[in-house]
Amino acid sequence: MFPFVLLLVVVPSTPVVHGPRSTTDTTPTYRFSARENGVPAKRIHFLCAFDRPKLHACRARYSQRLSIGRHVLRVQAVDPAGFRSRIRKVRVAILRAGGPRLRRIQVGGRAFSLVDAAGSIWVANFSSGTVQRIDPRTNQVVAQVEVGGEPYGLTAGAGSVWVGNNALDSVARVDTATNSVTATITVGDRPLGLAYDSANAAVWVADFGDSAVTRIDATTNAVLARALIPGEHEDVELGFGSLWIPSEEGTLTRVEFGRPRTRAAGSRASTLARTQLPRRSRVRLGSRASPSTGPTSGSRTTTRTRFRGSTPRTGTCSGTGRPASGRATSWLPPAASGSRTREPRP
Repeated sequence: MFPFVLLLVVVPSTPVVHGPRSTTDTTPTYRFSARENGVPAKRIHFLCAFDRPKLHACRARYSQRLSIGRHVLRVQAVDPAGFRSRIRKVRVAILRAGGPRLRRIQVGGRAFSLVDAAGSIWVANFSSGTVQRIDPRTNQVVAQVEVGGEPYGLTAGAGSVWVGNNALDSVARVDTATNSVTATITVGDRPLGLAYDSANAAVWVADFGDSAVTRIDATTNAVLARALIPGEHEDVELGFGSLWIPSEEGTLTRVEFGRPRTRAAGSRASTLARTQLPRRSRVRLGSRASPSTGPTSGSRTTTRTRFRGSTPRTGTCSGTGRPASGRATSWLPPAASGSRTREPRP
């Protein structure tokens, strides 16, 4: 038998590459590091190259001008004896400055609405009956809340996400601290549009099915008031001291809240069934497709209404009076409030 000698060859570790994988900087900087037993880190040098297999000598801190697009950086460590490590490959994307960065996130079926609340993005999934919470830092769904039915509109306020449910005729309140439903408030037929009134801690809800607009107290979850605004509503918004309510028929109603001009409202009575239509001006607007009735077109009407007799904080009528020319006064508190509102007409 012949003796044999087993030689163990020690080579550097595969390099670690520090630096951006995706950037708008066309001259990104990368740092390389590797280790080998018995060899000081400063005595290990590197070979590297962008977009080609043939490597050249590189410093441990390396920068190169790159074009917009995708690139491959190859790095290899070499010890003082000339032994080489495995090659590390790093994919780098150089993005056009100001260009979009697209990230596709898988959520539930037919995601219709979004809202930003508690450092997250919330999505209403119409066909799966869920509301999902997405962490914008990781683009991951971190919570899913079962609300049932067909969740549609979303708004946020008072530590909650409020969900209008097309199938259940209700608004679900989701606590952002626990990701759970803490209240379900019955409103009108097919509540789609929601808006949060931070000044008065209230939620406004616009119904598609019965033309109603409902005001919910965000402190007690009680329905404070309800008005009929003709049309099929999918949205509602607060701004410029007014409540704005568009409809499928091409109308836009502006509800302005003003101070009462005369005495307090009259005696106890039941809630009125309808609001008096205000004077309208005929304008031409574009067509719009409805998920339930299909596209609409032709002449459109824009309505501007001032609700002078209402008090936004309480949701009740605090006074009546003759409105200015061309304006109408309408507000309908709930029957339980024991008050009524007269509807002055110009």
